[in-house]
Amino acid sequence: MKIKSAKEIAEKQRTDKIVLIASRRTDMPAFYLDEIIEGLKMGIFHPQPLMNPMYRLRFGREDIHSVGLWSQDFSLWIKRREEVSGLGYNFWYRFTILPDNPVTKPRAPSLKKQLIQLEALAQRDCPHAISVCIDPIFKYRSADKGKIEYNYNSSSIEEIAKVCSSLNIKK
Repeated sequence: MKIKSAKEIAEKQRTDKIVLIASRRTDMPAFYLDEIIEGLKMGIFHPQPLMNPMYRLRFGREDIHSVGLWSQDFSLWIKRREEVSGLGYNFWYRFTILPDNPVTKPRAPSLKKQLIQLEALAQRDCPHAISVCIDPIFKYRSADKGKIEYNYNSSSIEEIAKVCSSLNIKK
């Protein structure tokens, strides 16, 4: 397996640091948190780019601008966040929050639990480090009812917006 350094990748992009992002395709903070924490401690990851062969990425703290985590469930991360607090990384979060709907949100925490997590992230890492995504919003035809339904309701979206505003989350 080829080993690439973060410095080598940064130079190729004409910059001095890279941004590590976990979870564009898989909710790593919810399902692979051990891998994230171990990788940050050891300075090594095994990214799986869509169009390139797998390789091993080596990095030092000085090579990393920030670490971005995307998730619908930060509960485990919040419990274990202190394990990486002394490593000096800057974290930012993209938190996908959906109103409760058993069809379109079967495994993510309830809206109430997600909003509690949102508050914990804002208090620990800063509201400006958080982007909230109410995603996806769509309609579907329920198999058992046969009618068009929506996976959201306006009161849930208002509640999400109200909590974001109270926590000074602007994105």
